[in-house]
Amino acid sequence: TVRVMLYSSIPHTVLFLELTLKAQSPCALSQPHVIHWNDNQAIIQGFKYKEGELIVPQSGKYHVYLQITFRKPESYNCSEGDLFIPLRPEVRVWQDSYPEYVPLMSASDYLSCKEIFEKSIYTAGMYDLEKNSKLQVWYGADKELAVQTDEQKIFFGAFLV
Repeated sequence: TVRVMLYSSIPHTVLFLELTLKAQSPCALSQPHVIHWNDNQAIIQGFKYKEGELIVPQSGKYHVYLQITFRKPESYNCSEGDLFIPLRPEVRVWQDSYPEYVPLMSASDYLSCKEIFEKSIYTAGMYDLEKNSKLQVWYGADKELAVQTDEQKIFFGAFLV
């Protein structure tokens, strides 16, 4: 389960959305590197979720955050000579003023090829977003790496400041 907390500047209003990853192996991917969530709750308090996109309900300044945890499976084989596996998760945005997906924020780290372990990456920032902007989480790693799916290890959200 992934919880996305969405706060509003309207007094006494908290926008909350709870999503789960689709059951695909090793990660919920359809387009190259786009994470898709279950969409059984498509509209919550004005926010919409559709086909991997979180749709912003109103223009304003938003705090956007992402944590994703990668795990190198025991069966993963690095290419000869490789010491590290690059990890580059990011949130991409599509807006009417620039109608194609562009990176909004990203992070970068590495997993060791010699050890089996997890690596959590967190990134956040403040962004001016237009009404109907679409946010997507991009995986940013080799698709054979596992993404941890419990709610303490992967989450994505935004709140209006």
